[in-house]
Amino acid sequence: MLRFQIALAIIFIGCIAFVSCDRNPGVLETVVVDMTDPSGDMPMDPMMAADAYKAWASVTLPSPIGTGTVHGAGSRTVYFNEDGAMANMAGGDYPAGTMIVKEIMDDANAFVAKKAIMEKTDDPMYASHNGWKYVKYARQSADSEYAMVGGGSVENSMGCHGCHTAAENDSVFVLLPKDQVTDDPPSEMPESQMFEVTLMNLTMGKHGMSGQTLSPAIFVTHPAGIKLAVPGQPASAALVAQAEGGDTSGLEALAATVGANVQIAMNADMTRRYTMPGQSTTVTVTADMMNSSLSVSSMLVSTNDAFIAAVDVPLFDEAGMPITKTIELMAYDAGSEDNTEMALDIPGPLGLDADTDPMGSNARVPTEGGVIMMHPGIQGGADVSEAFAWEGPVAKLTIMPVTDTDNDPTDSTNGDEQ
Repeated sequence: MLRFQIALAIIFIGCIAFVSCDRNPGVLETVVVDMTDPSGDMPMDPMMAADAYKAWASVTLPSPIGTGTVHGAGSRTVYFNEDGAMANMAGGDYPAGTMIVKEIMDDANAFVAKKAIMEKTDDPMYASHNGWKYVKYARQSADSEYAMVGGGSVENSMGCHGCHTAAENDSVFVLLPKDQVTDDPPSEMPESQMFEVTLMNLTMGKHGMSGQTLSPAIFVTHPAGIKLAVPGQPASAALVAQAEGGDTSGLEALAATVGANVQIAMNADMTRRYTMPGQSTTVTVTADMMNSSLSVSSMLVSTNDAFIAAVDVPLFDEAGMPITKTIELMAYDAGSEDNTEMALDIPGPLGLDADTDPMGSNARVPTEGGVIMMHPGIQGGADVSEAFAWEGPVAKLTIMPVTDTDNDPTDSTNGDEQ
């Protein structure tokens, strides 16, 4: 089992306290801190600059969730000095002398962009903050100097502590589970984790005659926060291409631009696999600290522009451990084409004669100003009969971590090759 020292999502350590610091993303305040000759109320300790804290107990979290998003979308590693680690494991308040350092990666997880430091003191000046001092530093690139962008004094830390008071244990959100604590510096990139993902078609019938066949599905593991589809918003051109004709090339190209991992549903003979009514398709995908979320989509081929999608599903829990999850998928309308339900406008077969439904038919009937919405279902007033209708979820997605890495990543189950 992967020991993920972490990708998200989108985690306990982030807090609303630094909203004021991050109000103008990418723009740093002009208070530049000299690492070798620090100044100010709570300057950068030389040990912080030298990364000496990396010998402390630590836990790495995959991606921010909740208020943690104010620190950005990058993963973060939290380090506790000996006093802090012992108090954390004991579950009591933190003693004076505790120091906690949070290294926060940039949104692309390419370099450490921010360092947020908490120090417990018995200085009466900080009594209103339970003794905690806060300071935050940031930089714009891996080669640039850090600048202090938050905290550093009682007055400037009021927002920080206002958030941290919500933590259950003495203003500290993060825990150090025994199986996540390490005395060694974390590796630059944790091991990858494989997941077996099964897409099951819940509609019943016979391909081309009834039920709904699902087009070759695309499975993508990508950085957390990327949204394949957002109800109420226009569909991207890439999603439209899939929803109207089953074409995944645009989505594959988009995935490549963010360094995502892509799998297309395939048969054993490496032809693209349609998931027929009542059948399922299984693929193996790879996730890691960078690509910690999963998105899946496929077209309902006997429709104008209906599709199913699982969007930005976290693959790791708050402790960085791989999850097991089952999701029911509803049918959505891409809003890009009128639902004419005419054979000439639909790519999938409808059990009609060749004159009415010729091979290769898929004329576009574009809709102006359409947005993604729940699909209204088959109305049965044209060539698409009620035999192709559905109720409730159209498909079910099951996600399981792989412990046997000998599994075939293109394995397909519950059906003949199509």
